[in-house]
Amino acid sequence: MNILDGLNCTLRDQKRRILLLIDNASPHGPSEKGEHPYLRTSCIPPNTTALIQPMDQGVIAAIKKRALHLKNYSAASRSLAEEKKPYHVDVATAIGWLREAWGGVSKTTLRNCWRHSSLLVDRTSVAALTS
Repeated sequence: MNILDGLNCTLRDQKRRILLLIDNASPHGPSEKGEHPYLRTSCIPPNTTALIQPMDQGVIAAIKKRALHLKNYSAASRSLAEEKKPYHVDVATAIGWLREAWGGVSKTTLRNCWRHSSLLVDRTSVAALTS
């Protein structure tokens, strides 16, 4: 049983039907399709992900900007402390930077990303989503 089979069973139990939009990345091959009466999959057109996914419309950029700032600050501090490898970063530290960067994404940034996405027909409803 794959994940879609399990999701289909859950949807059946909840008496719900959904449309799952899948990007056209190569890992999403024919195995993503199959007989799922409560779950329909559809691939979004190539090169449209950034147009319809709010995360690609500023949130990721905000996280990258903050994480890069933290990385540069760390490297500068370590360089001043004359460490041998001031640019060496372990995975735990990088994850910590990402966590801090995500925590620093403001409601305003999230609201603006949703507002600029093509997912919401009524752009005034963004405030209701983030309140």
